[in-house]
Amino acid sequence: GMDHYSWYRRERTAVGSLETSDFTKYTREYMETNSQALLKFNKNLGAFNLNGLVGGNILRINSEQLDASTVGGLVVPGLYNVANSISPVDVTEALDEWGKNSLFGSLSIGYDDFVYLELTGRNDVSSTLPDDNNSYFYPSISTSLIFSELINADFLSFGKIRLNYAEVGNDAPVYSLSSTYQQGTNWGDLPLYSVNATQQNPDLKPENTKSYEAGLEMYFFERRVGFDLAFYQNNTFNQIMPVNVTDATGVQSKYVNGGELQNTGIELNLTGTPVKSDNFSWRINLNWAQNENEVVKLAKGVENYLLYSNWGISVNATEGSPYGTFRGTDYVYTNGKRTVNPIGSGLAGRFQQSEEKVIGHIQPDWNAGLSNTFTYKNLSLNVLLD
Repeated sequence: GMDHYSWYRRERTAVGSLETSDFTKYTREYMETNSQALLKFNKNLGAFNLNGLVGGNILRINSEQLDASTVGGLVVPGLYNVANSISPVDVTEALDEWGKNSLFGSLSIGYDDFVYLELTGRNDVSSTLPDDNNSYFYPSISTSLIFSELINADFLSFGKIRLNYAEVGNDAPVYSLSSTYQQGTNWGDLPLYSVNATQQNPDLKPENTKSYEAGLEMYFFERRVGFDLAFYQNNTFNQIMPVNVTDATGVQSKYVNGGELQNTGIELNLTGTPVKSDNFSWRINLNWAQNENEVVKLAKGVENYLLYSNWGISVNATEGSPYGTFRGTDYVYTNGKRTVNPIGSGLAGRFQQSEEKVIGHIQPDWNAGLSNTFTYKNLSLNVLLD
């Protein structure tokens, strides 16, 4: 398999514009190839059914980019060429190459069409991790019981209970192991280089996520109404992140393995078909989900990780709080109401606190979606509220 794209873009700002005249070229070239081999098998042994596969995958990615821009304006109006630059041109060129080799397998065991057990395992070897830690294995196990096969009830069309456990590994960003110099704009004919503001780490380990899930799925009255209910918990360990360090080190941040992020939640899906005839049907689907997120811990010695800051508001990952908490100044309150200045004309000014505090977070209280599908013969209409 191959995924490839090429992108070429030019931007022009003419002499005489409000902005400084400019000509910039952008080029992007991306190539991803996957080579995969699979061996599948399916075997019935009495009441047992065995279904499995083993395989391997070779992933290679090559990404190139070149940005070239005039500096200080155009010498000759109307000549859109990078060489037509008043000052030395600004050129940025990057080449990213990385790959991953994988071996994987799965085995599904079914007994008498009502008990199932599925095992999977995958091992990846990534070029973005150090040689001592570039191989990581992650398994999963899931089991389900279709109890409707054991219950003789006309109203129950289908019933299944499931339990799942899974691990997922992840590698590091490309070129995050070795620190290099960054080239800046030349000073005349003298090249300038500077230390990268983020220090790389040759001792990184792969990330790991452990997930637990329990679910119940039931449909009634020839599947005219039903639900799918799931509870889950996901914990991500050894997250690879650039943490802030003192400027006295010569850098502003450093890549480390640190932190644990936990997501616990519930998902509910309700389906129903209120109307069903030979030519017309109306189907309803309601999906509702609630997720509780917590930053359990960050890297050693780090209690807060700044994600973004602007306009006096910061977005943070803080130990013991949800990921993405907003910190900023709030109003002054009296008896639960904002305190305003009663003196003066026009709109009354509200008093502001000077100390920063948590004023919210990016996590929603819950998500929901309601869809209605109306079908008349071969024509269907879907209406979605999200």
